[in-house]
Amino acid sequence: MMENCPSDRKQVTRADDDIVQECEGIPTLIDVLPIELLEWVIHLGATDSPDGGPSLKWVCTWRQVCRKWAFAIDGCPSLWSSIDTRLKIQTWQNQLARSGASPLDITVYELPQFKYMSDRKLAEWMRPLIDHAHRWRSLSISSISLCKFLWERIAILDSSLPMLEILSLTCTRMASDFKFFNSHSIHLRKLALAAVHLPRNFEPPFELEELYLSGINEPGESGTYVPISMRRLHRFLQASPGLRSFTLNGPCTKSAEDGELPPVDLHKLQDVKIDRAFIVHLFRAEHCAQVAFNLGSLAADERPPLMAWATLVHALKRAEELEILIRDGYLRIWSKPNTVRLSISLQFARLPDYGDSIRLMYSILKDILNEAERDSSLTARIKLTLWNTEQWNRSFDIALKVLKLLQTPITEPSSGLTRRRLPHLSKLRIPKDSRPFQPFHAFERERRKRGGGSSQASRAMRAIRVSQDQMASEFEY
Repeated sequence: MMENCPSDRKQVTRADDDIVQECEGIPTLIDVLPIELLEWVIHLGATDSPDGGPSLKWVCTWRQVCRKWAFAIDGCPSLWSSIDTRLKIQTWQNQLARSGASPLDITVYELPQFKYMSDRKLAEWMRPLIDHAHRWRSLSISSISLCKFLWERIAILDSSLPMLEILSLTCTRMASDFKFFNSHSIHLRKLALAAVHLPRNFEPPFELEELYLSGINEPGESGTYVPISMRRLHRFLQASPGLRSFTLNGPCTKSAEDGELPPVDLHKLQDVKIDRAFIVHLFRAEHCAQVAFNLGSLAADERPPLMAWATLVHALKRAEELEILIRDGYLRIWSKPNTVRLSISLQFARLPDYGDSIRLMYSILKDILNEAERDSSLTARIKLTLWNTEQWNRSFDIALKVLKLLQTPITEPSSGLTRRRLPHLSKLRIPKDSRPFQPFHAFERERRKRGGGSSQASRAMRAIRVSQDQMASEFEY
């Protein structure tokens, strides 16, 4: 096939040029947007997080797109409202001027020069921010050097912070006379504390919607700092019954003085995450859409009360698919992220007698299932894995205990009718070297041939598959 001759190529090039010239006269869709909508689009593209303001890096990037974008950005005060003190002071002074009357998002970081600056120099450096304190919407402080200095100024200005909604503190030791949250003019919506040392007389703020605590310490009896106590954490929850999001990372101590703390009803809580702290008995939340509990290690004498599982049980009842794993002193329950996102993990201490830890794990699993199916059976499709090594099963075979529990029907207290536990159990996984197999085969046959009892029929088993991998043998229903 002959290649195109030079004249043909020139004609194609001229045709392309004509198309380009014709298209240059047609405005793009984003160019015909009203200036207000264009500002909103740029604002979305320049914002890195829901709580923070527009990033100056992205604002300057979008400003270079074209003259119209530069005109829109220069005329939109809210795009210049995110102040980062790591930048040159002239930069954020220029931002303060361009931001007009827009609410400000202030981030104060630890800088090397702070260590060598006198209070007079610090006051001069902070003056542009202090002069605009009435516009602060969020304040994030990650500076040990500036913290005490800034609190002294804020204590004077607390009546001049009417717009402050979000406060984030990192690596901070609050002074013993810290009274910032006691001001009636402060109405915080979100509080985030990370690696913060609270004073002994600290009182939490009221009516928070979001609370994030990580690595919080308080003075102990000996004067040294210890992890936050359950009693103080309970006061946090009592002060904000309208919480929508709650996160706790790090341990929590319990003393004999704590006694029995009544659970706080958090009726608006949607998202809760707890890591390495067993505090689920301190609150109840029936409408959570996301539940993540990593409750750390429990000793044999730390069996929680039934009410501790109220939040988890409500989430279990709304889940569509669940997986339950029991493996060498480790219990985990999680769901597929459908109607509810659920995850709970417990690690049981390896006591001299493994049986004590296994009995505690079995008791907790039994409590959870009893509470979850007290009024009606779980509707979720469930996969159950029972995989304990021999040293854990030597004195207490939890796999056989769980099978026996599942074979024990539930009796309705009002009608006397019985129903089967976990009627939608779809898969059972066990170690391939489990001996004897007879109880598992008996359980499989019983599930296959019978329904769920006189009041509710369960799903009949469709198939059985025994795999030969190292993980487990599987019985599918």
